[in-house]
Amino acid sequence: MMAAMTGRWWILALGMLYPSYILAPAIAGRLRSRQPPPDLAAIPSRLAESRAFWGGLTGTIAIAGDEQRARGFARAVVLARGRAPREGAWSEPWMSWLAAAQPGDADVVIVGSDDPPSWADTVVRAAPTGTTIDARGRSRAAPVVSVSSEAAEAWARASAGASRSAALPSTTRLADLDGGGDDAAAGVKAGAPRRISAPIGVTAVGPLICDLDALGPHLLVAGTTGSGKSALLETLVLALADRHGPDDLIIALIDFKGGAGLRACMALPHIAGTLTDLDPHLARRALAALADELAERKRSLAAAGFASFHAWEAAGGAPPRLLVVADEYQELVAHYREFLPDLTRLAAQGRSLGLHLVLATQRPAGAVTPEVRANIGSTIALRVASEAESRDLVGSADAADIPRALPGRAILAVGGDRTPFQTALPSAEPSPPVSRWSRTAQDADADGLAARVASRWSGARAKELWLTPLPESLGEAERPRLAPNDLWLGRGDLPAERAQPDLTWDPASGPLVVAGPAGSGRTTFLGTVAAQARSRGLDPIWLPDDAREAGRTVALLRGRDDWLLLVDDAARALAGLAEVDRGARHEDLINMLAWGKPIALALPLAGPQRLASHASVRVVLA
Repeated sequence: MMAAMTGRWWILALGMLYPSYILAPAIAGRLRSRQPPPDLAAIPSRLAESRAFWGGLTGTIAIAGDEQRARGFARAVVLARGRAPREGAWSEPWMSWLAAAQPGDADVVIVGSDDPPSWADTVVRAAPTGTTIDARGRSRAAPVVSVSSEAAEAWARASAGASRSAALPSTTRLADLDGGGDDAAAGVKAGAPRRISAPIGVTAVGPLICDLDALGPHLLVAGTTGSGKSALLETLVLALADRHGPDDLIIALIDFKGGAGLRACMALPHIAGTLTDLDPHLARRALAALADELAERKRSLAAAGFASFHAWEAAGGAPPRLLVVADEYQELVAHYREFLPDLTRLAAQGRSLGLHLVLATQRPAGAVTPEVRANIGSTIALRVASEAESRDLVGSADAADIPRALPGRAILAVGGDRTPFQTALPSAEPSPPVSRWSRTAQDADADGLAARVASRWSGARAKELWLTPLPESLGEAERPRLAPNDLWLGRGDLPAERAQPDLTWDPASGPLVVAGPAGSGRTTFLGTVAAQARSRGLDPIWLPDDAREAGRTVALLRGRDDWLLLVDDAARALAGLAEVDRGARHEDLINMLAWGKPIALALPLAGPQRLASHASVRVVLA
């Protein structure tokens, strides 16, 4: 209007500059939005360079240099890690697409200057000519890696869905995994070898299947206190038992936590033997029984005419697989180091006879010998105490970096392959869609799952691998059915043969001699024999202590066959008889022993050993 009223048209041109000043940025922004986004395909290769360096950076990381380059490198580090910095550190809007920081993550701080701060564990200097990383006094060069905020936004946004779906859960349950026990086909199909497998956890791509053939024959499980080792063993045992019945899989449990670590598994019908540190005297019995089991399998395999155990399984009729799970294996080795050669032999022979060992330990160094390690096919490492242990177990320091707040997080190492996974809690109920915030991840119902497994296979029961020790005493209720002339002496114990036969004596077969120190029970033993004599038609007669009466007794018994002579102290009795009738009665007793008359003698350990040479049964008391 002013230009039209005054005729000064230059005022019109001047007035148009203001709206142009307002509209120009909006137009430029609209044009910019039509440009293609940053090259997302090029970002991963650049981030891979920083990821290689990020893996070795720990503690507080200070990134120095001018603001733009320092932030560019810091963005690359954060994107390579895939998690936002800790709360209170520097932040940018695009970080909302990333997962939250985890306990144990290093702090990433931008200092924006060239002066290295004294409080930083690692100093990164981002310069136009390159990047240097100074950690623990050692400096190394790194390629220039700088990511703009626009590229970081695009990359974080594009990868958010994939990265979050691939992230491992902090907790999961066995019932959450696909391929549970209810739809698994247990048993042996005709013409196919037996496959013993079950899911035990979840990886970034799906359930982790523990296949005893693919991962075995033997497994090593390592983890420090609180890492979830016992829960993993419970899950492994219960998952395999849920899918496979006692006809296909039997289990022996060795738990040196007093039985608490594997308590829920003890009542499964698959259990063929248990050993805890509460009954350490069973250790020798257990190893002897396992050795006998392998020897029996070897004989049966040869008798069946098969070249391998797998061929036997495919044809049918093979015995079930035997899984031996040893928790706190280092305690077993520490207390029974003399058994290491036996364990080594079991590990070497078992791989071809259907035996699988799962050795779980807090301290694998020293406990697992190289000979045993040579037969271990896979290693599962939960959180361990040091980087050295982690590298020895899985070939990297990853197991030492597992946060304490993530029990059950583990790494499976098979050869050179490493697979992180989260162990499933042993629970028959799936995780609820919504749970209380205060509910902990350890609310698993192992007892409920064990009860379900026991109910599922209630019609079968595993044969005991090793027998329990003999009781302190045997009563009349334990008396076996005997042959007409036999007397019951007790019950024997043969751990290596896994047998506890009843021991008997037929008086017609020859004398019985029991030897032992004073107070060991020799007289009581003879009394047990005498109490049974009348039921077998024999008259029990105790040799008198008086020498002349003893001589008359021996003389009267020479012509009878319906007696059982019991001599409580044979050494003293023979010495007394030597003084009667010029030693004739002494010779009579010796001849009766030689003729095999029914005589039961008790001797001290230092007694006349020639008396035992005529005995058909000899008993030595401790």
